[in-house]
Amino acid sequence: MADPIREQLAKLLDWKEAHAGFDKAVANMPADLQGKVPPGFEHSAWQQLEHIHIAQEDIYDFSVNAGYAHKKWPDDY
Repeated sequence: MADPIREQLAKLLDWKEAHAGFDKAVANMPADLQGKVPPGFEHSAWQQLEHIHIAQEDIYDFSVNAGYAHKKWPDDY
């Protein structure tokens, strides 16, 4: 019998209904708007993408590096 927790996790990771996914979220975004902060927002699309990059790199480093040093929030992000 399959592990129900694994099945649920796999389902959550594969859902396309719960979130747009990266490719869909950035599809058709005009290049001239990628670095502009839209009214009512604090960051541009480019700044959000860089935050994702830094956070993923930090999670990976935490996972594989026994000498991991915590980043300072929010300065290092």
